[in-house]
Amino acid sequence: DKTNWFHSDSSKELNAAARLVGWLHDKAVPFEPQTNAIIESMVKVIKAMIRTNLCQAGPPPKYWPTAGEYGVMGKNFTHDSTEKGKESPWIRRHGKEFQGKRYPLGALVYFKPGGVCAKQQPEYSPGTYPALFLGWKFRPGCQWKGEYIVLPTRSFFKGDKRCALHTSTIVETPDRIQFPAK
Repeated sequence: DKTNWFHSDSSKELNAAARLVGWLHDKAVPFEPQTNAIIESMVKVIKAMIRTNLCQAGPPPKYWPTAGEYGVMGKNFTHDSTEKGKESPWIRRHGKEFQGKRYPLGALVYFKPGGVCAKQQPEYSPGTYPALFLGWKFRPGCQWKGEYIVLPTRSFFKGDKRCALHTSTIVETPDRIQFPAK
């Protein structure tokens, strides 16, 4: 994908970035949101999506970046119901449906730790652990290599958001969707 120009709110950072990469930069009038209406509308939509995800999943507002990333990526997997017959953004980019498991943000899943974490487990440990589903791990270019992002429930209840793990193995989920953070 090649970008030649973009439209922004005229911030100094974006002006400098455009010059650095050689893009044409169409600028809105500073402090007049109506001159940047499309993006202002999208910001409202994304903020509403974040609030909805957090309300459904139950974590506190400090998880808004995770809820935002989850929602935006999830939207890329789905067909736009307002445009019947249109392919999802994911299919248009990759040529096939997204192959990963799809769970609601904050849903209870069980994962099997891998690598060093697996070797550190006691010999008679349960093997799988409860976690909150936080989303999918993507590589540059939106390439997905089968990794999920989970937060062990014990880390969540201790208030340690930094303990989110990448795993390629979500082993099982309960028969009905549960949201432990609620």
